[in-house]
Amino acid sequence: MKVDKETVKGIAELANFRVEKKDEEDLIIGMQKILEMASALNEAETNGVAPMANPHDARQILRDDVCRDVEQRDSFLALSPLAANGFFLVPKVVE
Repeated sequence: MKVDKETVKGIAELANFRVEKKDEEDLIIGMQKILEMASALNEAETNGVAPMANPHDARQILRDDVCRDVEQRDSFLALSPLAANGFFLVPKVVE
């Protein structure tokens, strides 16, 4: 595919970008290089190469959604340097 000024203008319009006239030539050259690199991938030898695993083919193993005892307030408060009446005590930071 050949990139020209109309292609750049069309892509810029689709992307909702404003392209300055002074930047058009640089964009044409840059886009052409990108397309040439992508085209070079078509020439790579892939016979006998197995396709990579697709994460969409994998099945995610989930654990059962089971309610469990989460009442551990006393054990958490025991780890705190300061606690009183079932609450964490923190230093005053606002005067």
